[in-house]
Amino acid sequence: MDSIKVLQYVEGSWPQETLAHLWFEMMKEGTTELVWATGKRQSLNDFIRFFDPIMGRALFIVLYTPEEEETNLSHIVGAMWLSEIEVGVKAWAHFVFLKRFWSKGGVRGGAAFALRKGSEIAFSPPLDLQVVMGRINEANCFARELVKRIGMTELGCVPNFYRHGEQTYGVAFYFITREQFLREQQNVSGRSESDIQSWESPLHR
Repeated sequence: MDSIKVLQYVEGSWPQETLAHLWFEMMKEGTTELVWATGKRQSLNDFIRFFDPIMGRALFIVLYTPEEEETNLSHIVGAMWLSEIEVGVKAWAHFVFLKRFWSKGGVRGGAAFALRKGSEIAFSPPLDLQVVMGRINEANCFARELVKRIGMTELGCVPNFYRHGEQTYGVAFYFITREQFLREQQNVSGRSESDIQSWESPLHR
């Protein structure tokens, strides 16, 4: 069976070209403009510095590995990261998935599975967070649906929150507590096997 893995990026334990590979894949798709619509951090050097350990962010690589293949950089389909981390308390969460991951059958299930694995890491030691927050472009219906699937609560939308080029965008704000996440986990475990697979299973070709 094809599998989805969420692994923390630790400098020195991944190939040197890992961040460059992710960056260029995002550039090819125009994803960088969606993730950083303010126009900042729009170069490879900035991207690498953004995830420097001294910046205090935690980066997690999402891999989709087809059955019977050895995992390599070509299997990177996205990333998640935590910023403004206060260990034992809170952090802001962010994510990006490449378009080829979107095009797989059941992508919402696969992407939700990846986000749930990332949430497990956030709410477990050593981070041991009590609450995770997120903000999403209000027009990004896919991402907004996705975070609701893992149990995040929408606080509301702030119109005209930031400008990109000549256009302004609103932002929707979300949060999930450890208790909410654990409760959602119990709800998932209580579903029938077929329901769970349609909602969160690893993708199939």
